[in-house]
Amino acid sequence: MLGDAARELPLHAVGPDGEPVELIAGVATVADSGVLTLDGRLVRPRTPGATWVRVDVGECVTRIAAHVEERVDTSTALQPFQQFATPVRMVPGEIRSWRVAPGMYRLELLPAHPGDSALLLTASRTNCAPEIRVPQVYYCLARPGASVIVSHPGRVGNGLASDAQLRVHRLDVPSAYDPPGIRYSPRRPMPPHAAPGRAHGGRADGREARVQAAASRRERHAPRRRCGSRRRARPDAGEVTEGVRRERSAVVREAAIEACVARRGRFSDPAGARQPR
Repeated sequence: MLGDAARELPLHAVGPDGEPVELIAGVATVADSGVLTLDGRLVRPRTPGATWVRVDVGECVTRIAAHVEERVDTSTALQPFQQFATPVRMVPGEIRSWRVAPGMYRLELLPAHPGDSALLLTASRTNCAPEIRVPQVYYCLARPGASVIVSHPGRVGNGLASDAQLRVHRLDVPSAYDPPGIRYSPRRPMPPHAAPGRAHGGRADGREARVQAAASRRERHAPRRRCGSRRRARPDAGEVTEGVRRERSAVVREAAIEACVARRGRFSDPAGARQPR
C-alpha cells in the first residue's frame, strides 16, 4: 500500500528433505523500479502500479507479482490501483451500501475475528464471480448505478453486533462501461520472442516451421508400397496417348515386380500371379 512502511520480500525456501531453509543466497531484481524498489529483502512502494520481482537462487528462478495501491476516502470514483477500505460494524437486520463507478473490481469482506461469518457481502447491478479459495471475495463487473452491499442477515434485536472490514479494489482492466477520465496503465508491446505466430529467438514464422516439420515426419514414416501393387505413372506435360500410358504402366509394373522378387526372394510371373513357396 502506498505510504506504508517497507515490507520484507516473501521468500520461502524448502530443502531436499522437505524442511524450510533460512539461509539462502540469491539475486532479486524489479522489472519496473518506478513502482517499487528493493533494499536488500525490503520492498518499498513508490507509485501505484503493478510489476514483477524476479528472484534467482542457485538454479531456481521464480517471479513474484507486486501491486502497489493507493488508499482513497470514497468508493464513487476509484481509479485503477486505488483501494477503498472501511471498517463495518453491524447489528442483525442492518444493511449498508456504497456506490461504485462502472468498471472491474475486486470486493473483499474480511471478518474482524476468525470464524465470524455473520456479515454477508453482495452487490447490485453487477456481474460477479466468487474467489474459489477465499470466502467473501468476488471479482465484479459493475454497470452504471452499481452498489456494494453488506448486510447482517440475523433477526432484528436478536444477537450481538459483528465487525468486519470492507475493501474495494479497482482493477487495471478496461471495460465497456468505463466513464471518461479513467487512467489505465500503458499496455507494453509484446516482446518479439513471445509474439503469437513467431518462433523463439526471432526465427521464421512458427506456423510455417510447424507445417514443414509435419511434412518431414510424414515423409519419414510413409508406409512402403506392397509387392506387385500398381502405380500409375505420371504423364508428362502435354497430351499423352492411351498406348504410351499403357506402355509406361507395364514398365513400372515389371520394375516393381523385379524389385519385390529381389527383396523377398519370391517368384512372380509378369501377369501378377504368385506361386507358393
